[in-house]
Amino acid sequence: MRKLFFAALALTMAVSLSGCSLTDKLMNKAGEKIGEKIVEEATNSELDITNNQVTVNTNEGSTTWGENLSLPDDFPIDVPMYSGANIATSTTDTSSNAFYITMISSDDFKTISDYYEAEIENKGWTTENASSYNSESGKSTTYIATKDNRDLTVGLYETTGETTADVSITISVSETISE
Repeated sequence: MRKLFFAALALTMAVSLSGCSLTDKLMNKAGEKIGEKIVEEATNSELDITNNQVTVNTNEGSTTWGENLSLPDDFPIDVPMYSGANIATSTTDTSSNAFYITMISSDDFKTISDYYEAEIENKGWTTENASSYNSESGKSTTYIATKDNRDLTVGLYETTGETTADVSITISVSETISE
């Protein structure tokens, strides 16, 4: 009994002396687990929060949010990926065999747009439509391309007036839907 008392006293002192950082970490981890359980039950999904990433897995696929994510293992290698961008969102939709990637880059909008204009064709895609839009609030360029039985959409977006000139790059690749 004395050993238990002294062990508890030592643990209490260690937590007190280490400041609130250990207690905060324990409380944050407990909060994550409770939050995960609530979301999982409400959405019939599996939620995983690790290493500053949030992943939701369902029967139809998965979505991950975070910084500097990796591409899904089965992401098509013939889709151009701008190397100066960091992946912020990655979605795999197994029910429609589709991928959705969102990346952020602080590189120049025109540089990124020129890259996609050239690389879509270099990777064997046929550009079906390319459109650009400029306004006071920002600019956007969209490329729509096809290859074999797949569709590719690349959207570039930059908002004017932001403290950083980040370019959002959205890539969608999926099987062509027959009508």
